[in-house]
Amino acid sequence: MYIDSKSGIKIYADLNCSVSVATHRPQDLLPCFLDIMKDTPEYTQFMKAIPGYVFKDNHAAWWDEDGADIVNELFDVLDAYAPEGYYFGAIEGDGADFGFWQLDDFNTNPDQSKETTYLLPAHWAAIIVNDDFSGVTDEEENKIRSFLKEAGGYVSGVDLENTRFSHSNDAGTLACECAVFTFRNENTKNQ
Repeated sequence: MYIDSKSGIKIYADLNCSVSVATHRPQDLLPCFLDIMKDTPEYTQFMKAIPGYVFKDNHAAWWDEDGADIVNELFDVLDAYAPEGYYFGAIEGDGADFGFWQLDDFNTNPDQSKETTYLLPAHWAAIIVNDDFSGVTDEEENKIRSFLKEAGGYVSGVDLENTRFSHSNDAGTLACECAVFTFRNENTKNQ
């Protein structure tokens, strides 16, 4: 546990320790993330937005429809509570190990650490966030993995509320419904 220096609010997680591992399922992440932020004002707002029945039904359609969106919002909120020199998200090298992680020395300089946005196929959001390539052709999986490697860093947000049809996108795929993906870059070689 640590106390946020800006707000004085307790955050129930240790720095450089896992909060959740080995899953991207909203059913698993949401309770973990909410538990560590239970003293924040945002906690009440999120609890009001989440139907109570979903905590008893891991197969409710809500998890697929709205659960992932709530989890994405929680990433942003928790990252805002990260102490200076830390971020909330997946640790480098393991996309399913979430916590408050210290930035390396290179990234503690705000001029060298930045977020980059890309216009990508909207249906990639669930694939990337959940790290679930089931039902995806080998060709598309290779395209996604290649783009992720080139982009570097990790996805810190996806704007699925403002999708639009586009004839071109940053992944070079065929025309499709696209969304803006925000990547937090851990290195600046591609920027």
